[in-house]
Amino acid sequence: MRYVAIRSVLCLALIGATPAAALAQKPPAPAAPKISKEARPALADAQAAIKKGDFATAAAKLTQADGLAQSNDDRFMIGSLRLDLGKAQNDVNIQAQGIEAVLASGFLPAANVVPFNLAAGQIAYNNKDMAKADKYLTAAIAAGASDANVYALLMEAKIAQKKPDEAVTVLEQAAAAKPGGVPVPDDWYARAFGIAYQAKLGSGVERAGRARVAAYPSASHWRDALIGFRDTNDIDTQYVVDLMRLLRAAKAMKGQGDYLSYVENTYQKLPGEASAVLAEGIKSGDIVLATNMTAREFNDVVKAKIASDRASLPAGAAQAKGPSGTGTVALAMADAYFGYADYAPAIELYKVALAKGGVDANIVNTRMGAALALSGQGDAAKQVFAAVSGPRAALAKYWIVWIDQPK
Repeated sequence: MRYVAIRSVLCLALIGATPAAALAQKPPAPAAPKISKEARPALADAQAAIKKGDFATAAAKLTQADGLAQSNDDRFMIGSLRLDLGKAQNDVNIQAQGIEAVLASGFLPAANVVPFNLAAGQIAYNNKDMAKADKYLTAAIAAGASDANVYALLMEAKIAQKKPDEAVTVLEQAAAAKPGGVPVPDDWYARAFGIAYQAKLGSGVERAGRARVAAYPSASHWRDALIGFRDTNDIDTQYVVDLMRLLRAAKAMKGQGDYLSYVENTYQKLPGEASAVLAEGIKSGDIVLATNMTAREFNDVVKAKIASDRASLPAGAAQAKGPSGTGTVALAMADAYFGYADYAPAIELYKVALAKGGVDANIVNTRMGAALALSGQGDAAKQVFAAVSGPRAALAKYWIVWIDQPK
C-alpha cells in the first residue's frame, strides 16, 4: 500500500512577498501613551537617531530603554520603534523583535493582532524556529486569521516539532474553517495522514483518513484510510472483519491480499460471505482460481458448506429467539444472515442478541448499523452507530461518513 509521505507544496505561497509585508503601517500608538520618565529620554533619542539614519545609536538607545521600561506603554513604544529600526535597515530579524515586543505588551489594537501574529509566525518559520512559529500562528488563527496558508504553515511547524497528533488537529481545524471559503486541498489531508502513519499514530491516522474520505471520497482514499487504520491500531480478527465489510461496501477492495485476508477470516463460520467475496475477487480479476491454490482451497471449502449452512438458518433463528436461545446464539445467527446479505432477519436477530444479553453491545451495534446501512436505512443506521463506544467508535464514525456519501 502506498501512502503520501512527501513534503507537498503547502508552503510555496507564504503570507506575503516579504516576511513582514502584512505590516503596511506601524501600529497606532495608545490613545494616551504614558511613557515613564525613566524610559522617555532613551526612547526620544532612539526615535531621533532612526530619523537621522544613525542606526547604531538607535539600537543602543533601544537596548537602554529595555532596561528602563516601567509599563506596557513603555514596552509598546520600544517595540514600535524597534520595528521602525528594522524596516529602516531592511532587517527582518530586528523587525521580528519589534513585532514580538509589541505583541507581548498586550497594548496592540485589536485590528493589528492578526497581521502582527502572522508576521511573527512567518519570520520564525523562515528562521526554522518552529516552536515560536507555532506560538504566533496559533495566536493568529485564534484571533481570526482567514488565510489558508496560516494553517499550512502551522501544520508544517507541528510536523517539524514531531507533533503529528497536533498536526492532524490543525488539519481538522482548517477543514472546518474553510479559510477563504475554499475547501482544504487534498494534499493537506495526504500530508497529515502520511505523517500520522509514519509515526504509527493510530488516532491520527483514523482522524486524518476519515476527514479525507469525507472531503474527497474515492476508492483509493477509502482503502488508504481503512487499511492504514487497521495497520496502526491493535484490533482483533472480529474487528478486522467488520472493517473489511466497510472496505467492501466502499468498493475499495484491491488486490488478492484484500480478498484473501477477508475470506480467510470468514470462510469457516460465514461461508456465504466468504463465497460472495471470492466471487467478487474473481470477477475483478484480482483472484484467478486456476493459478491460486489458496483461493481454490477456500473456494472448495465454502462450496461444500453453503447448502447446509443456508438450510440451517431458519431453525437456528427460531432457536435463538426461543426461550432457550441466548444472546450469543442470536448474534451468531445474525452474522450468518448478514453474510448472505439477508439484512432484515439479521437486524431482527441483532436486536434479539442485545435483548438477551451476554454479548458485546458494541460489536452487535457495529454489525446492526452496517446491516441497516447496507439495506438503505441510513438514518436508523446512524442512530445505532451513535451508540457504539470504545475502540469500535472509530469504525462507526467511518460508516457514518459512508452513509452520507452519494452511492
